[in-house]
Amino acid sequence: MAICVDREKCIGCESCIAVCPVGALNMVDGKANIDQDTCIACGACIGECPVEAIGREEIVREVKNKEGKDLWVNVELEDGEPVGVVYELLGVGAELAAKADQKCCAVLICKEAGSLPQKLFAAGADIVYVVSG
Repeated sequence: MAICVDREKCIGCESCIAVCPVGALNMVDGKANIDQDTCIACGACIGECPVEAIGREEIVREVKNKEGKDLWVNVELEDGEPVGVVYELLGVGAELAAKADQKCCAVLICKEAGSLPQKLFAAGADIVYVVSG
């Protein structure tokens, strides 16, 4: 959820600017404007606005093929073995990644990997990242 300003409701009182802890608010053409890259979505400005012009809004950003960096599956372990859904995710993930000309990557965090990477490759992973220690 992001903090957004309804520019039609905003009266330009600047009350919100003073309460923003990170300086994400400024005035543009006499109306409050939020720098989404700076905003931490704390909501301090929402309660400060006397005309309720500031609120939370869901922002959806579309990522087109080729803009992403591969498809990653986090490998959850139970008693040292991947849980069943991991194999399902790798199978479906491999298909989706292939359609997008990407790689299907498994991320395995464990004390000792042993033969787990081979099992993940067999299940559809193109790359297995192992973090062990």
